[in-house]
Amino acid sequence: MVLIGGSSSLVLGLSGYDAGLTTQPPSVALGIRLGMSLLPGVALVIFLMALKYYPLGKEQVTALREKLNALHRPKAELHLGD
Repeated sequence: MVLIGGSSSLVLGLSGYDAGLTTQPPSVALGIRLGMSLLPGVALVIFLMALKYYPLGKEQVTALREKLNALHRPKAELHLGD
């Protein structure tokens, strides 16, 4: 939520928005359009790059699942013994 508010303020500030004006300059409309299309596009590219380089293949998922099962097994046995 903070990123949304911060990016909106940044886009409006850079595009020349003035709260005191009843009619905003055309650059504000362009800034809003770019902010609604360009910023999410950049965020998507960053997300996809992070996803591509995140080292989580099938082997890592299997190893993590085994570790989690080993950690949770004693707790489950305690609750089943009640």
